[in-house]
Amino acid sequence: MRQTKNTQGACAAPADREIERDARHQCTCCGRTLPLTEFYVNARTGRHDSRCKECRRESSRRQRTKDVMDCRTTGRRRYPVITETADPVLRMALIRRALRTVEEKKRVLKMKNDK
Repeated sequence: MRQTKNTQGACAAPADREIERDARHQCTCCGRTLPLTEFYVNARTGRHDSRCKECRRESSRRQRTKDVMDCRTTGRRRYPVITETADPVLRMALIRRALRTVEEKKRVLKMKNDK
């Protein structure tokens, strides 16, 4: 059985789980009051989302559709593709930037592993 943690970091008692199961929360998007099981939980904070799962899914669908349509209508991506860049000066600048980013990431990971 998986145990949940409360705000103090201790495992929640079975009675706390019963209370949590019966708890309800109001969606800030649609305004409906729903059980907490209808809200996603933020993995970092452990708190429930302010929007219900249904509203969150619809919002994500709209955003993905908007991103795809923007790419199709403008013919441009939100990021440059190095191999598709015709300008040799810009291509070299992008390559150098990518190399610096990779080297920085390697340095940060090495520092983390050394600690």
